[in-house]
Amino acid sequence: DFALVTRLSSSEPALVVLDKNQLAVYEPFGAELHLSHASAIPQSAALVSRDLSAQIDLKSASFRIANLECTGDPDLTGTVHCRNTKTPESRLVRAKPADFSNGVSAALSGSCAGESTSLVSGSGDWTQTDSIQGYLAAGSSAVATSSGAPLSFPGPVISLYPEPDTTSARAIVHNLKTGDYEAYIVTATCNH
Repeated sequence: DFALVTRLSSSEPALVVLDKNQLAVYEPFGAELHLSHASAIPQSAALVSRDLSAQIDLKSASFRIANLECTGDPDLTGTVHCRNTKTPESRLVRAKPADFSNGVSAALSGSCAGESTSLVSGSGDWTQTDSIQGYLAAGSSAVATSSGAPLSFPGPVISLYPEPDTTSARAIVHNLKTGDYEAYIVTATCNH
């Protein structure tokens, strides 16, 4: 996962990147981002999963990875402290619209003309390129309908988390050509 934070020590934003070994903080230096520092994440047997889910929660200055719950400074840019929990990795909550069982999805805050908005990835496996499609649904029992054109990505979308109180979601994509993981912020806009 990743998050953009405002540093407590400066007015400049920082990029916080969570992977299975560390929480890394990148700060702007000219036109580029440079690693400012990293906090190691204690290793656990649960961290060997191929489908390792993790999520940063800026509101509580914490993050979850497998069976670890970690907290830190309010901007998560200092030292972090982790503890084992009994909550297994599979209990990490991903918001899912009721109509979709395949892929990953995020139910977004707000609405478009009174309809709820969601972003949903494709349903292929992790060896294929992927896309994210916007959906609208009127009411809690209504069937969601696609809205707009899907966004294509160079590999599978492996996580999609809604940004709190916005119409955006954080997406992590495994680029099949480079082997790298890429981070995106995808925003749903409402056209009337």
